[in-house]
Amino acid sequence: MCANTLSKLSGLRATVAPDCEILHERLRRWTNIDRKIPTATILPRSEEDCLKTVQWVLQLSIPYEPTCGGHSAWSTIGEEGIIIDLSHYADVHVEADSKTATLAGGILSKQVGVRLAEAGLFTALGNGNTVGAIPYSLGGGASITSTIAGFGSDQIVSARVIITKDGGRLVEVAEKEHPDLLWALRGAGQFFGLVTPYQIILPPDMRI
Repeated sequence: MCANTLSKLSGLRATVAPDCEILHERLRRWTNIDRKIPTATILPRSEEDCLKTVQWVLQLSIPYEPTCGGHSAWSTIGEEGIIIDLSHYADVHVEADSKTATLAGGILSKQVGVRLAEAGLFTALGNGNTVGAIPYSLGGGASITSTIAGFGSDQIVSARVIITKDGGRLVEVAEKEHPDLLWALRGAGQFFGLVTPYQIILPPDMRI
């Protein structure tokens, strides 16, 4: 499987942006416990790169896992598949007036916290700086601040998700568009697709 997958990477290279990195060795973590090495690691630079990568792996039936930050103590995929590393596709945009923020890709909790603090705002985030802000909320989002800020999943108001249906497509998710999927994203989002950006509403009266 490893050699077979490597031989097909050139097809992906022809479709993604030139600065989208494709690496054969990239798995830096804070521990080597149960460390697995994927066949390749793809580092998309945009939502379009993410979509094309997912479409590519689905077309070739290659297992894949998105990753964000590398905070976990274990790896979930080895040489049978690839990692989609979102660390080069990361952004946070804060709307102080509406008390909302849009988070994208591999943005980390520390990066979100710093940006919100600059605007005098706060929200529920992972307890560690290297925790991916998006997967934190998709998995429920409990933290030491939950008693005052709520759970991270409660803050999600909309998202854009790459689902595997129809060979991989991007869908808009909100209260009026795919409300069932929005409900599922709030706590079990890692099982329903690759979330590119999502919007959160910041807790009221949480200015700092």
